[in-house]
Amino acid sequence: TRFGGEEFCIILPDTEISVAQAIAERICEEVESMVLPGIEGVHVTVSIGVAEISFDDADAKAFLARADVALYQSKGTGRNRVSLAE
Repeated sequence: TRFGGEEFCIILPDTEISVAQAIAERICEEVESMVLPGIEGVHVTVSIGVAEISFDDADAKAFLARADVALYQSKGTGRNRVSLAE
């Protein structure tokens, strides 16, 4: 689901955080290895924030806010990486 300007949200129900992290890392690797036809030399990467819904989350906004913080941590520490929400 498109979440914001250039942001997407993927919900993985019944998925352990370690599995979600592995999926996110695989997405990073797959995107980085893509060759875009007609755009030679362009290097595309993604930054991903992974969060797990917690009983402490008052609502979906709290969960998404934690994922967003993790996303910006990935962007701020070099991009093309996965960060876990605290």
